[in-house]
Amino acid sequence: MKQDKAQGIVIALIWPGQSWYTKLKSLSTKFLFLGQADKTLEMGQRMKDKDQKLPPGNVGAFLLDLSQMSGETYQ
Repeated sequence: MKQDKAQGIVIALIWPGQSWYTKLKSLSTKFLFLGQADKTLEMGQRMKDKDQKLPPGNVGAFLLDLSQMSGETYQ
């Protein structure tokens, strides 16, 4: 990702106990709190068909700009 100078926005649950969340926070240059998942996200048709529910918790938007990062390369 770093070699490609990747830029993007990742919408993800705020789960501080997860290892991927810690990495995501360290890679992000900006963060925006979006609120509760059930009030922020919209269920897709596949989720409705399978009678699934949105995950509990809060959601955030993470801005990634790896062109400005130095150090370890993530894949």
